[in-house]
Amino acid sequence: MRSWFFTVRKRVVRRRPPPRAFYLSQKAHARGVAHSLVVKYAPRYGVLPKRIAIRNTVSRWGSASSLGNINFSVRIVLLPPELQGYIVVHELCHLLEHNHSERFWALVAREVPKHRILRRRLREWERQNTKEDSAGKRYRE
Repeated sequence: MRSWFFTVRKRVVRRRPPPRAFYLSQKAHARGVAHSLVVKYAPRYGVLPKRIAIRNTVSRWGSASSLGNINFSVRIVLLPPELQGYIVVHELCHLLEHNHSERFWALVAREVPKHRILRRRLREWERQNTKEDSAGKRYRE
């Protein structure tokens, strides 16, 4: 008889972080991309992040803390420039509005009026750049 743990464990989506070598080789480039876009968009919103960090994340493109810090995935360097800009604007807006309310999306739309289209393109990019394991589960490489 199989235990509950093994039954539940099979259903978990297996995601792999980018290889450590990729992370280390692209971290400085990702920091430069993120920093230049933050410098471009932050004054337009009147915000300045306390810290910008590059992480080797699996499921998020970026995050913003209530302390004013912003984290970006190293994978941001793989995206087209307009998607990079969307992600940066999205996180900068989270420094002003810590949720996904209508006010938040209105802030995003000030600089990225076609944010809905870009969000769909980002999801499509993720689908195209994931692989399946032997069990049919999708993961990013």
